[in-house]
Amino acid sequence: MSFDSSIKHPEAIMDFEQSQLISTHISQTEDWNLDERPFPVTLELGQMKIDSWLFEPLEGIVFGSCGPAEISLKSEKQFYCDAPLLIFYLLLEGSCQMKFDREAGKKMNLEKHMFAWCDWSGQRGLTTLPEQNTYCHLAFSITKEAFYRHLGRANGSKILSMLYSKAFEDDVAYITGPATSELLTAGCRFLDAPKDSALDVLELKATSLDFFSKMLRTVIDYEPSLYVTFCEQDYEAINSLKKQLENEPTANESIRELCSSIGMSQSKASMIFKQLFNTTMSKYQLKCKMVHAHGMLSGRKLNVSECAYELGYTNIGHFIAAFRKHYGITPGDVLAGGRIPDLLKP
Repeated sequence: MSFDSSIKHPEAIMDFEQSQLISTHISQTEDWNLDERPFPVTLELGQMKIDSWLFEPLEGIVFGSCGPAEISLKSEKQFYCDAPLLIFYLLLEGSCQMKFDREAGKKMNLEKHMFAWCDWSGQRGLTTLPEQNTYCHLAFSITKEAFYRHLGRANGSKILSMLYSKAFEDDVAYITGPATSELLTAGCRFLDAPKDSALDVLELKATSLDFFSKMLRTVIDYEPSLYVTFCEQDYEAINSLKKQLENEPTANESIRELCSSIGMSQSKASMIFKQLFNTTMSKYQLKCKMVHAHGMLSGRKLNVSECAYELGYTNIGHFIAAFRKHYGITPGDVLAGGRIPDLLKP
């Protein structure tokens, strides 16, 4: 992303140490002309400074990014949303936690390639960014008034009803789950879009609305599994298992063996994994294998048959079919130059 450095003023800083009130940060943006072009902003989180930008393609709908950036120190920030805002959030890299009503322990744990929707209106909470190599998210906020204004009263009411009907609602209405490939693609396109010329900004408005619609569809189509509370150690164990699947895609351990390695039954591990990531361990294991295969093929490190055998396929046709089902292209297409955006990898 490139911006005219002359636009970045000293006051284009959001210091989250100064105020917990969301309205304070909103009022700070009133003189930034967010509707004319993306406005570069420095986010200050204690000792850390993260480059960001804000953009308002339609009145009352504010888009923003955070990162990509390294989080060198764990950051915990309290907030109070004293404005009527609906927040939509897509995590492209890293992990974070949003905790509401801290005494009751309501929280959302988000990992790479997950989305979140929440009605923040009147909510107090705590956001936590653990130390991590790369963190990046896209988000947009919208008031209910703007929702009705831009979508129409009837359509807006219908969509909001669908959102609330699927939400985990116990003082805080929210939904979290894995992002679809369509949402990730739209998010990457929005993040990487040129933002310099007037025509760039015009196209960015269209791209932002595409991201907006993809997000709404993802959240509305999401089918949350039965919510059961487990202890923090169980969640940590499943997160470590998820990272193992990502880091060791060529390992041949069965799901049962993987669950045993973290001291958990397969049924319990499957339930927690499904709750956190809305997919099964076997499907996620397959996804990690396909991403590894794509890397090997696009880097010309292995041919199709070698890649199939490395991943444990004895039938090359089965590997080709699985790859095509996952990516929509064959391994041979990748060798011929096909690729996917890096941010779409798990």
